[in-house]
Amino acid sequence: EYHLLRNASFIGRSWIADEQTLEVRNPVDGSLVGIVPNHGADEATFAAAAAAAHAQHAWARTTGKVRGAVLRKWSELMRAHSD
Repeated sequence: EYHLLRNASFIGRSWIADEQTLEVRNPVDGSLVGIVPNHGADEATFAAAAAAAHAQHAWARTTGKVRGAVLRKWSELMRAHSD
């Protein structure tokens, strides 16, 4: 459903458009699939900062016991998947 597509990126809980765009094409037949914003480093930095701020609020609301369990699990997973 093409009417559901947006020519914007969801960054920092908002839709952000860009004057510069990129065409996305089907590699099989070359047909146009969509057009997306051509965001750069500034938008990526903003998105990362917004995501970190959002995650920090949720993380701060958890108990120390829960945070410890999450960090222990993360440590176990990193060790299990290390070279």
